[in-house]
Amino acid sequence: MRPSDFETRVLLAEAKFNASYNINEIITDLQQVIKNHPNFDYARVVLGDILLWRRDMIGAERQLRRAILINPLSPPAHLILADVLTYQSNITKQKEAIKEAETGLNLFEEVSKKQVSALRGIKKLSISHIIFGGGRYVNQTVMAEAHHILAKTINRLVERDETITNQEEFLTRARTHIQEAMKYAETSNDKRRIALLYDLSAQNYLLKGDPIRAISDGEQALKLGGNIADLKDFPDAHYTLYSAYSSKQNFKKATEHLERFIQSYGNQLSPQERSNLEAELNKLKRAATANRQE
Repeated sequence: MRPSDFETRVLLAEAKFNASYNINEIITDLQQVIKNHPNFDYARVVLGDILLWRRDMIGAERQLRRAILINPLSPPAHLILADVLTYQSNITKQKEAIKEAETGLNLFEEVSKKQVSALRGIKKLSISHIIFGGGRYVNQTVMAEAHHILAKTINRLVERDETITNQEEFLTRARTHIQEAMKYAETSNDKRRIALLYDLSAQNYLLKGDPIRAISDGEQALKLGGNIADLKDFPDAHYTLYSAYSSKQNFKKATEHLERFIQSYGNQLSPQERSNLEAELNKLKRAATANRQE
């Protein structure tokens, strides 16, 4: 089975996005496909993913919710929506993010089982047949991402919802998904995913009140990220390590990592966010001097 012209256009748009082509042209092309074929859910999934990358959370959420309305059994739509919701401060949406991630993971697992049971037949199909037959993304890399996003949604809820009384239970649950994601990532030798998971693991340990393990995994994330083009600066890991070293009252190291975070992520910060971080940086420098950590 060959994809139709509009399906091919969406696949091409996705490939161009992954290859860093002009993002505005890609968005325009996807919007045209959606205008002409409003019930083709996958175009909305790809557009939602791109809008997430651009930090347009409102636009991404709108496209992904529409995709799910059209096709409630779309695993990537649920999973990407979960990722979008984790970046919003609304606690209700943080809780919804966990449910969406669970739904996405369960749907991927169902498709994976079908794929295994029909493996011989699938080997004879074209990639487009697998994609548009409902088997999109079924591989080790995507299962790693599914567990990764679910763990991230749980971490984020614990971090932001101060009313949670059973934090340990939530964080242990997140740890299980981090470990599962790591298994899939190691099997597929997905070094980028492994680096991201070490940082997520460090955040999990920090939320558990274990800064020593947080520092160990955070430093490992930086080490691995140094060999990956888009993770060489790895602002998330620097921020995690700043928090962990602050918790250990190692103000000198905390200062170093917060400086690196501001340098690498500064252009994405609002003026107020940058001002707050620079004030925190000055506070750390004074604490380092007072404690003779220079």
